[in-house]
Amino acid sequence: MDWFHCNQCFCKDAAPFFVTNCGHIFCRKCVLEEKCAICGTACKHLVLSENLKPQVKMFFKSPKETALRYLSHVSQVWTFQKKQMDLLIAFYKDRLSKLELTVQETQQRVANQEKELAVLKKENGELKKFLSILKVRKKTTHSPINYPPLVP
Repeated sequence: MDWFHCNQCFCKDAAPFFVTNCGHIFCRKCVLEEKCAICGTACKHLVLSENLKPQVKMFFKSPKETALRYLSHVSQVWTFQKKQMDLLIAFYKDRLSKLELTVQETQQRVANQEKELAVLKKENGELKKFLSILKVRKKTTHSPINYPPLVP
């Protein structure tokens, strides 16, 4: 850690070092009990050792290593989420193709029913004509014997 030094005397090899809660680093010679020698704030200090809490220790780790570790984690998260999204997209594509097939089948069914409806309407019209002819004949004659043959 070539950046690590006492913020008061700037020595680099005067272990042990202390860190204050105001963010300054001091060697044993420069650390003050009651206040920070740099900013004058009343503060506490911790001796820098391997026993630091992780939230303090992280400030003394290599930024490159920290970034690589987090980037690796981000990459894993991204890969996992992308796989999930790919599965979702595949599901929706499959669902879409099934729905498109259902729409085509339904359209064909509707077309067939429209043809059948046209045939039934034509037949219904012919039957209505035939019925009206029968009604007219029934009114004009009472004997079923004299009917001429009906041609629809």
